[in-house]
Amino acid sequence: MTYTLIDSGNAWKLEKFGTYTLVRPCAQAVWKPALNEDVWKKADATFTRDLGNRWIYQKKVPSSWHIEISGIQFKISPTDFGHLGVFPEHSLLW
Repeated sequence: MTYTLIDSGNAWKLEKFGTYTLVRPCAQAVWKPALNEDVWKKADATFTRDLGNRWIYQKKVPSSWHIEISGIQFKISPTDFGHLGVFPEHSLLW
């Protein structure tokens, strides 16, 4: 299981962490997404800051799971502030 950035834009990113697809805010994604909105709606969970920080689950997602990125094992644990326990964009520093 691994990480994939599927799409980003409109201040959001669509990511796959192992078998789970998540949507999270990303203020730096100021461009338009490449993929159709229907693809984004199929995500397992979305983190939002509207009406307080919270995850909205479309499908059952465990409280934690493991993935491997570049041969390194990570425990993914969605937090109430939108972090997951790993920052894939920092992988060059690992």
